[in-house]
Amino acid sequence: MRGSGCRDGGGSSQNPGWCSVHPAPRARCCETYGSCARTPTVDRLRQCAVPVTLYRGGAVYAPAVPGCSALLVAGDRIAWLGTDEVATGHVDSADEVIDLRGALITPAFVDAHAHVTETGLALAGVDLTAVASVGEALALVERAARIDGGPVLGHGWDERGWAE
Repeated sequence: MRGSGCRDGGGSSQNPGWCSVHPAPRARCCETYGSCARTPTVDRLRQCAVPVTLYRGGAVYAPAVPGCSALLVAGDRIAWLGTDEVATGHVDSADEVIDLRGALITPAFVDAHAHVTETGLALAGVDLTAVASVGEALALVERAARIDGGPVLGHGWDERGWAE
């Protein structure tokens, strides 16, 4: 059954059903929010004066803690992972509750869809988004070739507005 348990046995006697988060994120959370972040309860985290958002009703992708279906975010930190059953008891304590409606959530606060190679090449290349003619484009490419002395990569041009 999805969300029925966690690898570490499902939490502590104070918070059954909560999954332990890797010690490093827990330590960073405690450093950031003080001792109030040491116990995995929404009420303790709210004492830190940071917004608390509870995500539930989905599949939480957390390889270190399989079987979790709820996610608690305190401020800009992932505070805890847990089950929907326990999350239901904390709905009234959260500032915001988001029903995932079965969707997958990948906790990381990063763009999960990035074309890293293409992005890197674009940043290293010539930005041609503002050029208004083939002449301007060629001038920028020629300048880049003189400076770098190698192949020139360009991106962002739209020749539909050019006079040529």
